[in-house]
Amino acid sequence: AVDRDLQKAFVANAGDNTVSVVDAADWNLLATIPVGREPIAVAVNQTTHRVYVSNQGTSGDPDTTVTIIDASSHAVIDTVTVDGRPGRIAVDEINNEIFVMLWLDATVAIIDGATNAVGQFEGFSIYHGDIAVNPGTDRLYLLDYVSDKVAVFVESTRAYSSQIHATLDPSRMTIDTEDNRLYVIYYYGIIVMDLATNTVIDYIDVGTTVDPQHIAVAPDEDMFYVACSNGTLRQYRTTDLGLVQIEPIGVFPWAVAANGSSGKVYVAYHGSEDEAGEVYALGANPAGLELSIPGEPEPSAVAVNPVTNKDYVAHDGSPGKLTVIDGETDQVVTVLDHWCDDFAVDPTTNRIYTVSGSRYTPIDGATDT
Repeated sequence: AVDRDLQKAFVANAGDNTVSVVDAADWNLLATIPVGREPIAVAVNQTTHRVYVSNQGTSGDPDTTVTIIDASSHAVIDTVTVDGRPGRIAVDEINNEIFVMLWLDATVAIIDGATNAVGQFEGFSIYHGDIAVNPGTDRLYLLDYVSDKVAVFVESTRAYSSQIHATLDPSRMTIDTEDNRLYVIYYYGIIVMDLATNTVIDYIDVGTTVDPQHIAVAPDEDMFYVACSNGTLRQYRTTDLGLVQIEPIGVFPWAVAANGSSGKVYVAYHGSEDEAGEVYALGANPAGLELSIPGEPEPSAVAVNPVTNKDYVAHDGSPGKLTVIDGETDQVVTVLDHWCDDFAVDPTTNRIYTVSGSRYTPIDGATDT
């Protein structure tokens, strides 16, 4: 997690029970802070410059603490105990509240950012779920994997507001900030929710054999794209949620990214033992399949920088690679000998941030180093 004002990155090291502080300007290691056992998640309150670390321990020896760190001095301010193994964290900077998912429990711990007092928010199992806060609309969203629903609460009062039923296995939540919508992927479709009213706009049923995996919203193009494990990419309009087209892509599309500047959409499909993976570029709307970009095997993630018009594809084969593509010509610029579990692109700084096991690596997008 990054404190943007202080230009510091805080990295949880589950292997040695510490948090590393990295100078985001020159990448020097500033400090190594001891925390609890097996820290699993980090979040920063940009307003108070406090860092919150979930220490989950192991299943046989669980930890139930959250470490609070001063981002300026690197000092541990407090270690608070929660009622369960802490997991993902969501920070409401406006109301100075921190929401901590508790694994294997039906509660969310709430930390008061001013006093560090811990409260409980009970009633919903969120094991393997997701959590999101929208302080602008005073709403808290809990993706309940066990009970197959998204529960919506008034954040300030914790009052139950509504819920979205997902028939089978809701897995991801994606917010479209421009249209103020929430897209929820579940086993055989997508639920579209109006965040202004917390009501369901539509259930998009794609069938039991399609299996949607990943979603990308391109608000500038009034489109969203759903990669499905049956080997297709489904394109929808955000205006009326109408299906534009279904593109056959390949074996198990793993990730999708949209470049609002160029109108192109990039789809990585992972392939199988019998069929190599590919990366496809689709043209401007309505999208038509243009080409397959040759590259390394087993693409697992894809992202775009709309400012520089470069596209990045991670490959989790052995050895791992990171392919850089010119978005203008769709030609491979370079292939870096670099393996990563996941990565993100910051168009403002033109940097790519990758994570791989216990390693965090920033890449300069200007020089591809």
